[in-house]
Amino acid sequence: MRCSTRTRSPPFPDPISKIEALHAAGFRAARFNLVSGGGTAVHNLDVVARRIAELGWHLEMFVDAARLADFALRLAKLPTDIAIDHIGLPNPELGPDQPGFQALLALLWEGRIWVKLAGANRIDTGPAPWPKADPFARALIAAAPERCLWGSDWPHTRPPGPMPNDGDLFDRLLAWTENDDQLLTTILVDNPTRIYSF
Repeated sequence: MRCSTRTRSPPFPDPISKIEALHAAGFRAARFNLVSGGGTAVHNLDVVARRIAELGWHLEMFVDAARLADFALRLAKLPTDIAIDHIGLPNPELGPDQPGFQALLALLWEGRIWVKLAGANRIDTGPAPWPKADPFARALIAAAPERCLWGSDWPHTRPPGPMPNDGDLFDRLLAWTENDDQLLTTILVDNPTRIYSF
């Protein structure tokens, strides 16, 4: 009879060890997609937030403004920071006064929420320069530039309109900030350094 010295692996990896390994590799967030689906179910939001809080991670949420108003109180109680994707995906026809966008502004003022000034083409589905996104991005920058981030949203999966050019998207940030060097440094350098631990 032959004996094996190999030890048996546990049937499931230890979730804490897995998160710590991801942290060592540079991960700093867990993402929830409430718009196009897939990924972790939203009822796990509180569990995931508690699990990642000790490592200083944040939650990234792709959620539209229509649902954001309903989530605002729940988000405010989570033990982590939250980064909202795509300018909060407001309805461009309702303007900045719509309840969900006002909820986003209120969360920004409380200092627990970050917002990504990305995806102008997801708010205005026409061709560049996507002017319907402008009042929302400018309102967010005016409210809390120290909580704003920028991203190209590349590789632009399932764009709702024409495939955007990343240079055109960056030009929108320059327009929203009026090429203000201090604002651009805050959004492009200082804020990412804080939230991603660069």
